[in-house]
Amino acid sequence: MAEFKINGHMKVKTLKELFFNEFEGTLRVYDGKKLADDEATLASIRSNEGAKGGELSCRASRTVGKFEQEMWDVFGIKVQVATKDNWVLVLDGITLSKIKDIPNYAKKETMEEFLSYQRKNEPLLKESSNLKKYTIKISTKGAHDIMCGLIDIADGANAEEVLDCITSDDIDNWDFEPHDGLESSINIEYIGSQCIGDEYESPFELEVLDNEENVVFTTDNFYDLKMVHPNSFLENIEDYYENEDEKPNDELLQRMQKVMLEQYEKDAKRIHEGYYVLVIDEMKWQYMEFEIEDDEFNPNKLLFISNPNLEGACFDSYTDPCHVMYGDKILENLVDEGGDDYGFTRYLAKRNKDWFEIIRELD
Repeated sequence: MAEFKINGHMKVKTLKELFFNEFEGTLRVYDGKKLADDEATLASIRSNEGAKGGELSCRASRTVGKFEQEMWDVFGIKVQVATKDNWVLVLDGITLSKIKDIPNYAKKETMEEFLSYQRKNEPLLKESSNLKKYTIKISTKGAHDIMCGLIDIADGANAEEVLDCITSDDIDNWDFEPHDGLESSINIEYIGSQCIGDEYESPFELEVLDNEENVVFTTDNFYDLKMVHPNSFLENIEDYYENEDEKPNDELLQRMQKVMLEQYEKDAKRIHEGYYVLVIDEMKWQYMEFEIEDDEFNPNKLLFISNPNLEGACFDSYTDPCHVMYGDKILENLVDEGGDDYGFTRYLAKRNKDWFEIIRELD
């Protein structure tokens, strides 16, 4: 097929499939600031009221920049052309026919050789192609702050007898270790998965802002998040990416799981086996902030990775201890603020190799 025609009655998924089959590129189609629903027609997501409408022939000789502009002018739709692995946006000066030749995980410098034009003495990399900075802000209404206190049981002592004697009053003056595995400055986050109380419509809010404080992505639906466990990530990949064109390529998926498993194993070594007092502050607001760099923010790269340190401690706390990940990088939380809590509960627990086993609640 030398070209294909696009009209307003075409569905988003059809356009993306035709584009990929013809040029082996990933087409990101937007409805306003969000990625468009695959079942929507192009006419239904028009953002430019001045669009002239009609039909557009998508030719292989057209440059990426020209194609994106024509989609806006004709249909009033913002589209962006990315590489076949959906890793990075293709430079404006590359023709659609050359997209298939761009390798996976391409950098801007790699794509320079595919540019169809270049003025004399002009730098190949345009300023507009530099990576952009984004801030990810998360406010969770169902987070719990968890503190761990290791119980010192003398050698030869009967652990059951020691534990039976401990009451809530006995631990009021204890010095509790941080909840991040008995070490400080370890990046463990708590993302609320539910909330208690009719006054809350949503357990959390997530916003992504560009460098000019414009909101480029937002959601208050917890189930928009990809909560994954490193050990089963690749086995259950279809659960995380329903649409094939959203799924990273196999090489990137392997790298992502490798980073997850390395972090998971590192976390698992940071807590000691033994008996603990757990203090769980209930229904505490938590605010977190992360920074990333990308050519354009891609929500499909945002993942929340299980952290083993408190598995079992959150047995009834409606939270999931996790790390925040973008692409194949674990993000560092730059802001850690908590709001008013609604009370706390204390528990006796035994930490096994991989799990907290709750023994009883302390009166």
